[in-house]
Amino acid sequence: MNFSDANLRRLDLATPELILRTLGRLAAEAAPSEVKNLPRATLSLAGGHVVAGKILRFEPHASIRPNDVILVHLDDAITGAEICYVPFAQVIAVTLRLSEAHLEHFSSGRIRQADATPAGRLGLEREARNIAERWSGQLDRPLALEIDWTAWPDDDDHRRVIADSLAALDDVIGKWTNDAMAREAAQALDRVTLTIGDERAVNLTQRRLLITLDRRPAHLAAPGADGLRRDIERCL
Repeated sequence: MNFSDANLRRLDLATPELILRTLGRLAAEAAPSEVKNLPRATLSLAGGHVVAGKILRFEPHASIRPNDVILVHLDDAITGAEICYVPFAQVIAVTLRLSEAHLEHFSSGRIRQADATPAGRLGLEREARNIAERWSGQLDRPLALEIDWTAWPDDDDHRRVIADSLAALDDVIGKWTNDAMAREAAQALDRVTLTIGDERAVNLTQRRLLITLDRRPAHLAAPGADGLRRDIERCL
């Protein structure tokens, strides 16, 4: 299918590591019947070879190691059952074949670098406070945004997820508070809390919206704005 220029311009500038981590998470979350709908990836390797297919598994260490391996299903193989084990250290580029359903997982309009130092705890607290102050000003009443630091590990990978999650929340709720016609959706909320737990969930209890991300390494990622919007709307 053809994508609009606006959609293409929102695709992240991300390192191969982050793209492959996202592909690994999508594969881990996919039901058996959905595997055939995963994005198709072409891996360009340092030796000049190319491997193409569906990424079935990629669960690297928090800090990538040379022996981390990507499991690829060669979906164009004659037998239909050929797989390839690719050392991550050999990958120099990733080409994706995306459908519209995949866009939210790769589109935030941000530049994301795996080796960039993420904001620290104070920086993330400041970002959450700035977002909440903007929401509150647009609503003309308090609307808090908080990070549950009692649940979140304080390391680079988790802080990256927190930063991306704050941006996704602002993309959703910020658009409501900034739009006079849509502000009613935010009127049901007094507090938004971002936490981490054993499974992903969005719940609304006594005007507190609780966003829980899955702590398992293969599932740990910020929510896409479109999916998050749907989850929040189901609670309102």
